[in-house]
Amino acid sequence: MISLAPVLQQALLPVGTIMGLGYVWRRTRPGGLDAPTARRAIGALVMYLFYPALAFHTVIRAQVNADLVLAPALTMFAIVLGMGLAWALFRQRMFALQGPAQLGALVIACGLPNIISLGIPVLQALFGPDGARYAIYADILGINPLFWSLALWVAVRCGNHGEHLQTPGQFLRVLARLPPIWAFVVGFVMNLLAVPIAPGIDKAASMLGYATMPCMLLTVGMSLSFGHFRSFWRQIAGVALIKLALVPVAVYGLARLVAGAGETTVATTLLMGMPTMMASMILSERFGLDTELLAAVMVGSTLLYFVTLPIGMALLM
Repeated sequence: MISLAPVLQQALLPVGTIMGLGYVWRRTRPGGLDAPTARRAIGALVMYLFYPALAFHTVIRAQVNADLVLAPALTMFAIVLGMGLAWALFRQRMFALQGPAQLGALVIACGLPNIISLGIPVLQALFGPDGARYAIYADILGINPLFWSLALWVAVRCGNHGEHLQTPGQFLRVLARLPPIWAFVVGFVMNLLAVPIAPGIDKAASMLGYATMPCMLLTVGMSLSFGHFRSFWRQIAGVALIKLALVPVAVYGLARLVAGAGETTVATTLLMGMPTMMASMILSERFGLDTELLAAVMVGSTLLYFVTLPIGMALLM
């Protein structure tokens, strides 16, 4: 029987600790800097500096293997399915959403899985160091294309920052103004053409990129209020139902049909049953979705993941 201890130590405990520090900041306001102001500043740093560095550093060294096309394909299937289910579920009257900013946050929450900060440690604990390859390929070839297309479109259409898309040209102009897109494209082209990168630049990109995840976790903690869990319990339950149950079951059925009951099927099913992606906070902050609702469902789905992970491992392993 596989122990949960490595998963807790490598993934869930660090995530919870950093979010907790963000919550402490919200309550104590160090240096007189309140959480919303700090959150906006951190969000800008992530969008315009840290995340582009991470995208460039990751893509430029990625070794795309044709044998692992299945993981990105199943990832895209899971994202579209999760978003579609959320669009149908959360428009029901029982959820009483306060405008499109909340609907957009929930649609994104149900589509994007947290496969980097949680997925890599979980798969490495289960399958050894090579298990990380499933998460990396799913992220680069599955999540990134839909994050910067479908999820971005939802954020712009539903957000409160006044950017409305009427034509494809307007959407492309918004896309062209986002530094992570250019970092991804430049890194991919350099990778494809085997262009060498100076060690100093590569190291700088690596150092900046490492700041992305802790910064996003801090913003989640800064957005938390225990009152939000009481106010948004229906939304949290709905996201958990879609993200932690319905989507991984559907992915397992499709993967089993296509690839059989092997390691790829187990790994991709576990990845697609991850809670909400931390990077969704980037879209929420940039385009004016309901960040406090998104933070509540993100943390709620992560806490419930403690329950669904051992169940999934027991059924799959």
